[in-house]
Amino acid sequence: MMPNGETIEILLVDAFCDQAYRGNPAGVVLDATGLKNADMQRIAKELNASETAFATSVTPDSVELRYFTPACEVNYCGHATVAALAALVWEGRLEMGEQPKTLKLHTRAGALPAELRPHPYYGVEVVQTQAKPLFANYGYSLDLLSGVLGLESYQLPTGWPLGRAYTGLWALVVPVASVEAMHAAKPDFATLAQLNRKLGCASTHLYTFMGEGQIACRDFSPAVGVNEDPVTGSAGGATVALLVKEKAVKLTPPTTILQIEQGSNMGRPGKIRFEVEHDEQEVHLIRMAGTAVLNLRGKMLRP
Repeated sequence: MMPNGETIEILLVDAFCDQAYRGNPAGVVLDATGLKNADMQRIAKELNASETAFATSVTPDSVELRYFTPACEVNYCGHATVAALAALVWEGRLEMGEQPKTLKLHTRAGALPAELRPHPYYGVEVVQTQAKPLFANYGYSLDLLSGVLGLESYQLPTGWPLGRAYTGLWALVVPVASVEAMHAAKPDFATLAQLNRKLGCASTHLYTFMGEGQIACRDFSPAVGVNEDPVTGSAGGATVALLVKEKAVKLTPPTTILQIEQGSNMGRPGKIRFEVEHDEQEVHLIRMAGTAVLNLRGKMLRP
């Protein structure tokens, strides 16, 4: 029996997948009008998804989102963006016709373009332009990094790009020699959280190559309260930006398309398509694309 009190509608949406219980689950609050910061944090902690997106404003051509992990607010989240925008379409808060719809997404990482493309099976594919890529060095030893990750130093190839990158959130992007080595990583999460905070990074994102245009990843974000994230749009964008900048993948300018696969080791496999616009000197923008599936609809007591 539901106790007396005002309620809000909440959704749980699996992003970057084609069926429920895969990809990355995100909480979505379609109407966060009147919720205070503390209210949103309590809701996110109760839902306990890696991120919950709160739609604080929705107009026909713009959406404002805020993102909370169970522990804190973050400026941007890729999978929760896909989940929230798809849910706003499904629930009739954003109208779509037979042609792609463009809108402006307002986040604490800036005002970012998004495109909603009709999809025959899932209703909509979300294609969202991430923040302008930025890059910085790692600055510490490989031995330190491999030890924190529970790997041997030889499992981190020295000839592959390693560094910090940003497309909305800073990530430490780390190469691993093989899928097997990547799945063997067992981080010391407390120490990794300290390292990430010292570097100003939300996460440490491991990657390895699977074939032309195919990249496998794992993501660890203990600094923001998420030990491992199943499929990570923000850090995935940072990773492909760094790989294109360093010419570590086959390039097809002006647009190189890459696909990240992540989450299989957690039983939540998912895929993200990235469209990278660049020339020989510079990465200009990253577009993240994915679909989502509604898993749960319910009501929560308003904090």
